Amino acid sequence: MEEEKVMLRFESIESPWLKESIRSLRNKLLIDNQHHKVFCFSSLYPEEGVSTIVRLLAFYLSDVEKNVIIVSADLKNVYSEISTATYTLKDYLSNRCSRENIVISVNEHFKIIAGSNSNEDYSDLLHLDTFADLIKQLKNEYDLVLIDAPSFSVASEAIILSRLADSLILVVKENNVKIDDFSEFSRKLQKQNITIKGVVLNRICETENLEIKAI
Repeated sequence: MEEEKVMLRFESIESPWLKESIRSLRNKLLIDNQHHKVFCFSSLYPEEGVSTIVRLLAFYLSDVEKNVIIVSADLKNVYSEISTATYTLKDYLSNRCSRENIVISVNEHFKIIAGSNSNEDYSDLLHLDTFADLIKQLKNEYDLVLIDAPSFSVASEAIILSRLADSLILVVKENNVKIDDFSEFSRKLQKQNITIKGVVLNRICETENLEIKAI
């Protein structure tokens, strides 16, 4: 993939307030989680804005020269910015290519591993030891690994992805999740020995693309 094509996503951010919100989130991760390197970002429901936040966060982490890589773990849908000829995580886990073939460079410090170049369901590949080993390797090689996970309501693999991470961070769209649903979901995760490290309250509308409320 051409580097310029990936960069378009980030150069279009013009709001100083939005930039400061992402920087605040970045700083909280770096200061409050100094011993954590692998973060799983997910949500209760689809389309909460997880991928948007992960990409913005990774870009601003690279801005302070942190070597960061995003692992897109949605193996049920085509990754939006790649061609079908691009090798993906799905191909690597299927032994169709080497690890070097799946790393896309956004800039010197920011890399992405796209999930899939197919709309078929390959999510069972995430259960393989090969995937767990990949996360361990990336943890040793990068300052931070951000797992862009599908929502818990549509993918049981979100549990696996959360366990492979040092921290789970949930993205919640404002006015979209009932407090009772969130509390019940938290209790279910606790029974799985998974703790929610933080919550990003995200609001997407015509005038403000993204609002980081808290983590």
